[in-house]
Amino acid sequence: MRFGYETDTLDPEGKPVAQAPLPSREALEAVLPSFTGDILQAPPAYSAVHIDGERAYERVRRGEDVTPELRPVCVRRLELQSFDGTEAGLLVHCSKGTYIRSLARDIALACGSRAHLVALKRTFSGPFLLEDALEPDAAEPSLLQTLDVSLASALGLQTCVLNDADAHAFANGLPLARIAAIAELGRIDADGALAVFSQAGRLLGIAQPSAGSWRYAMVFEGSA
Repeated sequence: MRFGYETDTLDPEGKPVAQAPLPSREALEAVLPSFTGDILQAPPAYSAVHIDGERAYERVRRGEDVTPELRPVCVRRLELQSFDGTEAGLLVHCSKGTYIRSLARDIALACGSRAHLVALKRTFSGPFLLEDALEPDAAEPSLLQTLDVSLASALGLQTCVLNDADAHAFANGLPLARIAAIAELGRIDADGALAVFSQAGRLLGIAQPSAGSWRYAMVFEGSA
């Protein structure tokens, strides 16, 4: 996480919305215990949470002022790994549904600063370890196509379900930055692959994070 200013998306791609002095290491270390255990957290406004039946980011893009409700999460472990005065590296062991962008925002506020998340590396999800993972292009396509939304989520993958128009655009290689449902979907909170599905539940392909956005990793034949 990088201190000094907060962005509207809480990641490097957003616009700066607030500035504050850099914290001391002592101030940062002092607030970390208050963010461990069962806590309440507000998801980012630019997130896929539903507000009155609609994704939060869709309302923000229309210019609405969005404040997602607090929700309970659990941070089982939170350790400061590095701090150079501007950027801090944290080790976090948390429950499903925890937004690391929000955690960075709230930690900064608690120590009198502002911050946004610049990188995230997921080292494990449930029983699955990073060192055991396969790159999407190393996996057997026929095996990947057996995935459904619930199984992909259980495996720790982020998922996205596209409407018919966006599914057609994805299958035909439209830049992912122009498919709003993908472009705005937790760009920093997802470190691993994104499984993209049609409304019928068919796996269309796989996307991977790239420089704060997404890039195609695999599109399955016949998904158009």
